[in-house]
Amino acid sequence: MQARQRPVSLRDRLSLAAAGLGSGDGELRAAIARFLADHDDGPAAAGAALQDRILRRSEAPPARHAWQERADLDG
Repeated sequence: MQARQRPVSLRDRLSLAAAGLGSGDGELRAAIARFLADHDDGPAAAGAALQDRILRRSEAPPARHAWQERADLDG
């Protein structure tokens, strides 16, 4: 059984773009922009590239902020 790709609606595109803008990850924002640009011509490849970036991002440990470091030092 082959999965069928549906067009990405304008609402979905805006939601995805807003999520990317809210992220501090420049690579994720770039991956979302590439996905939105490439989806109509090659939806499977565009989706796979975005999924790969998201998976790589979730494997990386979260960044520690200065306030977390200070809290650790303060006890």
